[in-house]
Amino acid sequence: MWKKLKEWAWVIILALVGMLALGQKPRWIKEKEKEIKERDKEIEQVKENAADSLEDYEGVKADHDEAIKKAQEGEGTNPFDNPDDAAKFLDDILRKRK
Repeated sequence: MWKKLKEWAWVIILALVGMLALGQKPRWIKEKEKEIKERDKEIEQVKENAADSLEDYEGVKADHDEAIKKAQEGEGTNPFDNPDDAAKFLDDILRKRK
């Protein structure tokens, strides 16, 4: 009777060890799942950065458009109406370079 009990105990122990060993995922599957999670995090971070870049682009574009409108309207500039003023302006620039 003790012999049968010992055999059954070994069978139960081996069955438990087998269930534990088979119940776990292989190491390569765990590594691949970890790589996928890291890649997903990187993708989300890039998406956030892209959204921020788009907002920055829109702001810079609006500023640039305003500068173009101001330049077209002639704010802060004195257009030359006659050739004598233009000649004097060019002479002043050339004198400053010397």
